[in-house]
Amino acid sequence: MAKPTSVAALGIFDGVHLGHQELLKQAALLAEEIGATPMAVTFDPHPQALLRPEMAPKLLQTITSRVQFLHHYGALRVDVIPFTPEFAGLEPEAFLASICDGQANVAGIVVGVDFRFGRGRSGDTATITAYAKERGIAVRVVDEVMHAGIAVRSTAVRSALAGNAIDAVTALLGRHWSLTGGVVRGKQLGRQLGWPTANVAHGNDLAMPMPGVYAGWAQGAFGRRLAAVSIGTNPTVSEGNPVTFEAYLLDFDGDLYDTELTVGLVAHIRGTQKFASLDALKARIAEDVTETRRLMAGTLWENVSEHG
Repeated sequence: MAKPTSVAALGIFDGVHLGHQELLKQAALLAEEIGATPMAVTFDPHPQALLRPEMAPKLLQTITSRVQFLHHYGALRVDVIPFTPEFAGLEPEAFLASICDGQANVAGIVVGVDFRFGRGRSGDTATITAYAKERGIAVRVVDEVMHAGIAVRSTAVRSALAGNAIDAVTALLGRHWSLTGGVVRGKQLGRQLGWPTANVAHGNDLAMPMPGVYAGWAQGAFGRRLAAVSIGTNPTVSEGNPVTFEAYLLDFDGDLYDTELTVGLVAHIRGTQKFASLDALKARIAEDVTETRRLMAGTLWENVSEHG
């Protein structure tokens, strides 16, 4: 019996934004045409982290989250290739052979028009087309996806996130930006103020929005809840604190420690402020929660039951 064949979408896929989603869509369409299985091939760590560490970007998501979203958007299989010095040094044909001649038994390749690979980024779509033609492999090159006059790329998403343009981030991703992490113990200031928050762990290698307060949602084993989200250093309490990512879940009373939480951002409410007293901070948090409820009213992200 012949091996099952695959159509491989190739890329870093950081963020799995609209452009990446189009690659996955085209891989699924090509796979259907030739009777194959759509898959994604991605690389970890980010190539720049190895080749030019000083230029390496902050990532939009963890590799675990990336793989999950690649599956969500249509890849029935995801291969994560370790980006090592040896792999980086492969000539373009050897790079392609390492992917096409493996267990995936690649019968089709889908890439973006600007895809570069191999030693010194010397391989391009013309290299892929020539390699594939000799081996009877189907190729589909996908043009850039445009939004509001700009190309949808991971760099554009990072720029919008850093500039606090949450609506633009949502548009480029085709969904809300979110962070998934374990809930860890912090200073429990929120609990002391009457607004207990879930402190979500995050790595320093992740791109983050500007410090401030946001309206959003939180998803966990309990279901889904609206959330007022604070990102910052809590300057009212003391200076020099590390940046924390905290979510107050509306209409929720439960212990979230040592569980995993996904928190998404929908709208920016305000920037970080240093208040004159804890009472002033407490009052402002109450306003933030009210504003979160107002901004999220009538959306699909209103609070749902624990089974929703």
